[in-house]
Amino acid sequence: MFRKTVAVLLAVCLLGGLCACGNSVETNKKIAIITAPKDEYPEDYLAARALAQKYPETVVLRECGDSRILQKDDPQIVTLAQELAADPDVGAIIFARAVRFTSTALIRAKSVNPGLVTAAIEPEDEIKSVAGSADFVLAFDREKAANEIVAKAKEAGAEHFVFFSYPRLNQSQLTADEQNAFKSECENAGINFIADSGNDPASYDATGIVKANDVIKERLAYLTNNGRIQGENTALFSADSTVQQTLAELADENGYIYICPEFPCVFSGTGSAFNIALPENAKGIKDYVKALKSAVKGSGTPARLYYYDFELMTVFINAAFKTAAGILQNGTEGALADALKNNLRKCAGSKDFTVSVSDYPNVVFGYCQGIKKFR
Repeated sequence: MFRKTVAVLLAVCLLGGLCACGNSVETNKKIAIITAPKDEYPEDYLAARALAQKYPETVVLRECGDSRILQKDDPQIVTLAQELAADPDVGAIIFARAVRFTSTALIRAKSVNPGLVTAAIEPEDEIKSVAGSADFVLAFDREKAANEIVAKAKEAGAEHFVFFSYPRLNQSQLTADEQNAFKSECENAGINFIADSGNDPASYDATGIVKANDVIKERLAYLTNNGRIQGENTALFSADSTVQQTLAELADENGYIYICPEFPCVFSGTGSAFNIALPENAKGIKDYVKALKSAVKGSGTPARLYYYDFELMTVFINAAFKTAAGILQNGTEGALADALKNNLRKCAGSKDFTVSVSDYPNVVFGYCQGIKKFR
């Protein structure tokens, strides 16, 4: 059941300077942003830290543990959310990546402070559960991403498209919709779509991550040896963020096609495969791309590699921050979906950025075409 005060926002928030990205934000409460470690999700961390540096009196930045090895019995993200909710100075919490157990974290945080404003970005838990607990949710439009990714795979000469996932992910409505979107796009493009299962990286230590990547290698070898895929015109994709580097490495080694990671971002996948050092701050992303282009160009394999040249997660985090600030400032009624769409478009600053509202009025999807070819 959604709180009335978060189902709507003051209409002035849609039009006033407060919601425009880049303008100053003043609230009587602090806004906490929880991120995964920089090594796991670099863009998330860099974008959140940039906001903390820009608004030091308003933003509280907290880092949770690696989401791939969060312990089920006492997930750190839940404890951290409860601690922030108990702070009387904190009026809002943004989960910069709503990793596993965020649904529990949202419920626990609201039990501590029922008036807390909460935002979840790119949920890994079931969307219905997250939407029912968070004030608003932002996620990328998987159908539009599938359309662009498959189009680029076709451009690269793909005859086969392998979509890896695993049982726990397949239970998610977002992943199910994503797989169906890719299957449909491949059928329309005349590309052989292959759905295959990897291994769940969830573990109490890093062994699960290692196993997940080993299984991807084993499955690709199996598909090749059994004639499911033939030749180099094979595009590799996985709904699991953990295996993106391995997919890019396999593509580079075997001359395959790798377009972009499951959540479109320049860092994951090809960037980590070529061992490019992460930038120290958000302004270093352009230099990172230059270094990556140089490394890929010099690798000398027939692989077709692409990258996503748009800071999508940065837009989501900035828009979530502006929307939460608007709620804290006004505390009255207006149109939530319209405010979210308005803030997303302003923060994106691109005519190619599209937004849509889901079946849940507090869940908005966004995407911007931005896939480019390295070579």
